Amino acid sequence: MQELPAQYATIRSLVRQRVAERFVERVPLLMAGARVQLLTEHHAQEMLVDPSTLHQEFNSLEEGTLFYHRLFERYFWLTREPAGPFSFYERHLIRATVAMHVCMDVALEAWGTGAADPFSYLLAPGDHTLSAFLQSTPGQPVNYQPGWLVQILEVMRQLVRATFENQPLQVGVLIDPQRCQGKPPAGSFSAHLLESKVFQRLSDGQNLVYLTDQRGNLVELLDFSQQDWSATADTPPLYPTMHAKHAIATKKSGSILLLLTAQGSVQIFWQGEWAFELRHQGWRLLDLGTKYKHLVAHVGTLLAPILFQTAVDLAASRHGAILLVLDDPEKRHQLLMQKDDLRGGGPDPTYPKTLLHSLVANIPVPQMSPALLANLANLDGAVVLDREGHLLSFGAILKNPADELLFSDTSEGARTKTARLSSRYGYAIKVSQDGELTGYYHGHLVWRT
Repeated sequence: MQELPAQYATIRSLVRQRVAERFVERVPLLMAGARVQLLTEHHAQEMLVDPSTLHQEFNSLEEGTLFYHRLFERYFWLTREPAGPFSFYERHLIRATVAMHVCMDVALEAWGTGAADPFSYLLAPGDHTLSAFLQSTPGQPVNYQPGWLVQILEVMRQLVRATFENQPLQVGVLIDPQRCQGKPPAGSFSAHLLESKVFQRLSDGQNLVYLTDQRGNLVELLDFSQQDWSATADTPPLYPTMHAKHAIATKKSGSILLLLTAQGSVQIFWQGEWAFELRHQGWRLLDLGTKYKHLVAHVGTLLAPILFQTAVDLAASRHGAILLVLDDPEKRHQLLMQKDDLRGGGPDPTYPKTLLHSLVANIPVPQMSPALLANLANLDGAVVLDREGHLLSFGAILKNPADELLFSDTSEGARTKTARLSSRYGYAIKVSQDGELTGYYHGHLVWRT
C-alpha cells in the first residue's frame, strides 16, 4: 500500500501530459468545422501585427483565432471550415472547455487523497464542458464547479438508448429556479430514476416536463399546454416551430430545458434558443444566431426569416432538403429542366406535377404558410426561388455540369454536392437527414451546424 502514492504520481504525470492535447481534440467535436493546433510562442508572435497582444486571451485574425490560456501556458491556433474568427458563443465554449480541463487537472492533483475523482472528467468530458458553458455567463471568465447538471446530462444521454414497449421515449426536463421558489423538492434527478418505468412515462416531452431547481432536485411536473406562450414569440425564432414552448421557457435567467425527442435526439434550449444537440460524436453547439445573421446579410430580411425557420424545422424533424435563392432568376435555365420551371409555360399532361404548379406558383414565398413551404421542401429535389421571393421551382432535380461532377469530391453525398454546385448561382441551405444544416454561397461552404 505504501507504493500507491508513487503510482498515483506516475499516472498523474502521464495523464497531465495529455490535458492540453485533449483540448486540441475536444473543440472540433463541440463545434462544426473547428480545428485546433498547438503553437510555440515564437510562431504565435509571428502571426500578430501587434506583439503586445500576445498574451491577450483571444486575438481574432482574418483566418482564425489565436487563443492563449495562462494556466496551460500554451498558444492555440483556432481555425475552421469556412475560415474566419470564432463567434461570441464559440469563444465562450472554448473558455468552458478549458475550464473543464482545469478542473480535471485539479482532480488529478488531488487524486489518491479521496478529495476528488478525475475519472468523471475522463469518462464524460462533453457533459462537464456543456455544464461549464450553461452555468456561466457568455463573454465572462468561466469558473466551473461540477455538480448537479452533469448528473442530469448523464441521465438524458442514457435515456436515448431506452424504450418503453418498443417505442422511443420522449422526456423533457426544465431547470428553472424561479418557478421552483417556495416549492419543496421531491428528490434528486439522478441515474437511479432510470430503473423506474413510471419516470419514463410521466413526461411526454411535449406538454408534460419535469421541473427541477438549480440543485437538480425534482420539484413537480409542469404542463406546458396550460401556459400562454404567444406573447413571447420571436421573429425569427432560433428554434424549431414544434419546440417553441420549450425554447421560450428558457428565456428566464438560469433556465435550461433538455428534451429527448422521438427521433432519439437530445436537444438543449437555453436563453430562448435551440443551443445544443446530442449527436453521434457528442454534444454539438448549433449557434443558430450566427448562421441566421449570415443568411440575412446575403439574402435580406424579406426571405431570411421564413427560409431559416423552414430549414430549422426540417432539421429538427430529420427531413432532408435544399433551399436555393438565385441571384439572377434568368440563369435558372442552367439549373432547371423545363418541366420543373414554374415560369416556363403551361401544364404538361405527360408530367402530372405541372398540373399542380398553378396552385403555388403565384404565392410569394414570404407569404406562404410555413407548413406549405416545409412540404414543398420535403419533396425529393430542391426548392428554388429568386431574391424577390418568387417561387421558381419545387421538387426540382437540379442540373450540374458533367465536368464539375467528374472532378468534384467523391466523398460528398449527392445532396451535399448538388447544394454546393448550385450555390454558384446564389445561396443554398442544405438540410441533412441527420439534422445538420449547411450554408453555401457562390460555391463555397459558409457555415454549418
